[in-house]
Amino acid sequence: MPGRPLPPAGGWWSGWGRAAVAALATAGLLGWCTSGRPGISFVDFVGFADRARQLGDPLAWMHPLYPVGYPALLAAGRAILGDVVLAGEVLGVLSGALLAGVVARSLGLGAALWILGSGTVLASGVLEGTDLPATALSVTALLLAARAREAPDPAVAWRCSLLAGGVAGAACLVRYTALPVPLLVLLAAPRRWAALAGVGVGIAPHVVGAWIAGASPLPDQRGNLAIAVGHHASPWALDTLRRWPGGFARALGLAAGGPAGILGVAGLAVGLITRDRRAALLAGLAVLHLAGLGLLFSNPRLVLPAHVAVLLGVAFLPAGLAALLALAPATARLAQPTARGGAVLLGIAGVILAVRAAPEARAPTPEAVAVAAIAREAGRLEGPFVSNSPWFHARRDGWVEAAASLRSIAPDARGLGPADLAVVMERTGMRCVALEAGRTARDQPGLVPLHGRQPPGFRRVLRARSWVVLEPGVP
Repeated sequence: MPGRPLPPAGGWWSGWGRAAVAALATAGLLGWCTSGRPGISFVDFVGFADRARQLGDPLAWMHPLYPVGYPALLAAGRAILGDVVLAGEVLGVLSGALLAGVVARSLGLGAALWILGSGTVLASGVLEGTDLPATALSVTALLLAARAREAPDPAVAWRCSLLAGGVAGAACLVRYTALPVPLLVLLAAPRRWAALAGVGVGIAPHVVGAWIAGASPLPDQRGNLAIAVGHHASPWALDTLRRWPGGFARALGLAAGGPAGILGVAGLAVGLITRDRRAALLAGLAVLHLAGLGLLFSNPRLVLPAHVAVLLGVAFLPAGLAALLALAPATARLAQPTARGGAVLLGIAGVILAVRAAPEARAPTPEAVAVAAIAREAGRLEGPFVSNSPWFHARRDGWVEAAASLRSIAPDARGLGPADLAVVMERTGMRCVALEAGRTARDQPGLVPLHGRQPPGFRRVLRARSWVVLEPGVP
């Protein structure tokens, strides 16, 4: 019926069974995939984990690109589990389970299994990082806001509005790119003051941290913009704005490309035609997220929130087809069986695709295997470390200690020789240097002799595959 959403059979609150099935299936599959990986699988996690170790310092609470939510969760997970890398893996599994459970409860079990089988959740769940947690919280907030709008009980509408705002704020606390979510929640929630209060509670740790550190609470994306345009620029500069149409088109192609993306866009269109608020909120998330990426740059990982929103559009196709059949008396009796059958087929396809995608998601990359081997041994050495690779880290007492970048202590690193490196390390207080052979040959050719049997002016303390760790001194 126009003006009314088409909820799945049983409604939101009677879907605990399908939510539990979807969450457990996702958690089990993600847990199996994660168990096949030797250590850190995503290079940005090294920085997140190192920041979690330093949260005792108020200055570590603020970062221009990454809010404090994810490092704080890692620190809490390390306190419970004893290892920050394990905490990152568990957070990925729980985020996937949350996303699947919420989707199953609001849009049906078939939709939850479909996004699991698409490979998107599997690929993101095995990479320790902020993308899947922020996406799961964003989708949860939007579906809660939709539920609040349709709730017949004013008390339920108030609670859902408050919870939707709190979850939206938490999404922003995990990743700044979730900033459109509170706006959408405030537009959709019937109790806007309750939603606004929830947002305030959700982002309070960030605001308090900024106040303690004496820093601005606003994110600073100039670093990402510099990556996009090749030089430092303002987001509102004319040459940056000229790039936006092409950047938006590239991001849209990543989020909505392929058969699954096309089906998702069609489903969102059906949902918008039937005035389903869930479809409107998911479409709003996709458009606003991709619009922001249009100014910066995009890749399959960065478009994850928009991609998941598009994929969920498939959930509206069975109900939309059923609504069309119900318009004609001759086919009205086929409406409900069609809706149920479409949801079942969606779930079956998702399971088949998930089983096919799981082995690839479980397989570690060669670089991750090599880094895991050197990280365990480096934990026995005394730092601080400097490295020519962002992957290098030492694992010690359940924490991750990141290395300083060679470029940060020696801007002219390409021209360094072994003697120059020893001088720079002594001046900056670095005890050990970790070099990866491929990067050394490409970026610091003058340091290639340090990978030999007799490194000039250095003593080798560790070697693993293409890695070597040295300290200044006579061999």
